[in-house]
Amino acid sequence: MALEMEMKCTRHDSLFVAMGIVAVLGTGCGAGGSGLADTATDTGVDGTGDGTVDPDAMDSPDAPDGTDVIDVPTEDVVYEPPTGTWVVSVGGWEFDEASAALATPTGGALIAGKAYVTHMDHPDILPLWLGEIGTDGAVAWQVLLGIYDEDRVNSMAPTPDGGVLLAGAASVIEEAEAIYIYDAMLIRVDGAGDVQWARTVGEDGDDSLDAVIPTTDGAYVTVGWTTEYVGGASSGWMAKVDPDGAILWQEYVQESGHDQLHGVVETTGGDLLVVGETDSGAVGGTDLLVLRTTTDGAVVWQKILGGTGDERGLAIAATADGGLVAVGSTRSAGPGWWNALIVRMDGDGAVSWQRVLGGDGNDTASAVLEHTDGSLLVAGDTSPSLDAQTWLIGLSATGDVISQTSLGVAGYGDTGTMLAGYDGTHVVHVASTSSNAGDILVSRTGREGAVEGCSLHASTTAATVDPGWTVQDGTLTIAGSYLATASETVHTWTSDLPAARLCPE
Repeated sequence: MALEMEMKCTRHDSLFVAMGIVAVLGTGCGAGGSGLADTATDTGVDGTGDGTVDPDAMDSPDAPDGTDVIDVPTEDVVYEPPTGTWVVSVGGWEFDEASAALATPTGGALIAGKAYVTHMDHPDILPLWLGEIGTDGAVAWQVLLGIYDEDRVNSMAPTPDGGVLLAGAASVIEEAEAIYIYDAMLIRVDGAGDVQWARTVGEDGDDSLDAVIPTTDGAYVTVGWTTEYVGGASSGWMAKVDPDGAILWQEYVQESGHDQLHGVVETTGGDLLVVGETDSGAVGGTDLLVLRTTTDGAVVWQKILGGTGDERGLAIAATADGGLVAVGSTRSAGPGWWNALIVRMDGDGAVSWQRVLGGDGNDTASAVLEHTDGSLLVAGDTSPSLDAQTWLIGLSATGDVISQTSLGVAGYGDTGTMLAGYDGTHVVHVASTSSNAGDILVSRTGREGAVEGCSLHASTTAATVDPGWTVQDGTLTIAGSYLATASETVHTWTSDLPAARLCPE
């Protein structure tokens, strides 16, 4: 099947020098370079090159909800990609999807997801798929594995032996009521793809792990949610485990009804920064929740931020200045049904700035990293039409939008975008596409998302809003948890999902 790739890039009127970098109008886009200048050459947003700003370029209309639009994209640009960029799809004739991604030391990606195939020896298991994509876009190795029939990997962390620790949920049959429940799941795989051990964690309710990271003391921290407490409502859950999967400590986080944790990162000092959502705020539905704890899980502070609608916190990054950036989505501000939410805080949880980006559809931010120059790369999904697409957003350290790029298979929906990593030149990101009945889409692009040999098209749909919300101190209860662990048997099979290069065309 011939598939057409769409690449959409946008220049913004409010583009200006930040943190010593600037997108140069004359050379940064289309005429060479990465889209960010090597020196702090100020062209000015009016293109004069004298460092001045045209006041008319900064005029902003009001957003539909009455908040000020601080950035309106108006000029289309084309970014020149570096060499070695490509887009490949991985999958067979059945529905395959990606749900976790991790950069390899060589610049490729480890990817975990689902392969909807069946096997005669275990016909009820729809297995997990784990594979490595090299820097050339080829599948280096792949394996199918599973404990039960509806297991899912939500995150993974590197291990010292070159392997990976998978975190997610495993479906377990509750024989007394003949129903499935989900237990939190950890599977350790070595660098050769062989399973070392597997554990499930849970009691009578549903439990899931949504993120896992290695810590500097050689252990791992994982966060997610559980319904073991508060009458079946979800509570946030976090734990620290040793290299063999034994729980060192575990805690639940809850207030009244809906509390979940989705992202975690370790600071240079060893503290933990955690993001999720809670309905304990006084403003609207669910609000963004950010926690800071010690390495032992003791709470340093908790903050809640949101509007009159719902907010979700999906990922978090520690910044070099000791602060953090949390990303997710909101229904409280912006023109769309869901809009991307990006919040920067200092080390004490005070908000430095907050941004909402979106068009008329559904938009979300699901991953974030900080470049060495202090600027930010945010990844997510955007739906400017009926087709969802991968969305890369570049921002300065002060929250000004530098670039926007959407990438997708024309005529299909591409969702669940994850950042595998950035090596200083190339960004590797992974999504699931509905093309070919459902495939895994892997892209190795330039910093702004450009790919060699792919068609480029202008996009001017996403405006930037400052919602102006006031941060609150959280009052959630954080207490010791008692969920039990169990060893599990992991079934493995060989896998031969093909990879097809979509770009360069």
